Amino acid sequence: MGKKQWDREVERIHKRVLELLQEYENIFQEPYQGFFFDEFHKAYKAGFCGPLRYRLFSDSDRIEWIKSKPKISGDSIWRYAKEQGWVHSEMTGEEKEYRRIEAVRSWWDAWTYAFHKLGHKHCRHGKMEKDPRGKTTFSVLGVRP
Repeated sequence: MGKKQWDREVERIHKRVLELLQEYENIFQEPYQGFFFDEFHKAYKAGFCGPLRYRLFSDSDRIEWIKSKPKISGDSIWRYAKEQGWVHSEMTGEEKEYRRIEAVRSWWDAWTYAFHKLGHKHCRHGKMEKDPRGKTTFSVLGVRP
């Protein structure tokens, strides 16, 4: 995959996460949280999430290894949403958009951590659970965001 194609795919994934946030009002209910997990899982398997690493890019005749940070993270989702005007830097925890984007940001980073520590082959399936207070959560092999 060339660098331009890589960047287009990063943009597409960010756009899809924001579309899910705009499409579903209550992302904390089943099955909506699973939609975000599905996007995360695809992004992780494609190499867009995870620890700092070297990535091979091949553009035309040139092949090079580039040291790269994860291209999609909780922070990058926040930045993309801000660039698109969906959130602003002075939002408070009282605004529902803030709570929703913060939840996705937290989930994404927790899933990245779990996949990195356990390996994504062990984390293929997540499941919805209710905690003792009745709040629905999505866990990956018991790792809750």
